[in-house]
Amino acid sequence: IFDFKENIKLGKGPTEVSNDFYNYRQCSVLGFLFYYFDNESGNIKHKYIDFLSDILSHDAHFVIGCLKEILKNHVPKHEIKKINFWSDAGNHFRCSELLHFLLFSCPKLFKVCCEFNVFCESHGKSSVDGHFSLLTRWMKAIEKNSKIE
Repeated sequence: IFDFKENIKLGKGPTEVSNDFYNYRQCSVLGFLFYYFDNESGNIKHKYIDFLSDILSHDAHFVIGCLKEILKNHVPKHEIKKINFWSDAGNHFRCSELLHFLLFSCPKLFKVCCEFNVFCESHGKSSVDGHFSLLTRWMKAIEKNSKIE
């Protein structure tokens, strides 16, 4: 499951002067949640991976780059047989560039069967959105004591 979080503001801290408001830096957050079967324990496990970027355009190019990074470096290649991708119905996830990667390029590059699914519009939040809520709480807690750059 993957989704973009609303852009976050960096530079907030416990004490701010009026000029600080104009110096906040925006940051884009793309979150992934992977569910997988662990052969050793026999259980279904999950793992969150977040990407932060100064590039604020939530586009397919960024999503594709992040997926390549994850599939090359964070997932054991010998254990994957099929990947079911899920996202919300945002236009940035339903564009031809991303669909081509998920359904044609990804299976060839990683020798795996791939499916792409879209959650219905206005039908609630995914588990990734819940994770984003946790990230927001962590940021607010840290900002009470120090500045996040």
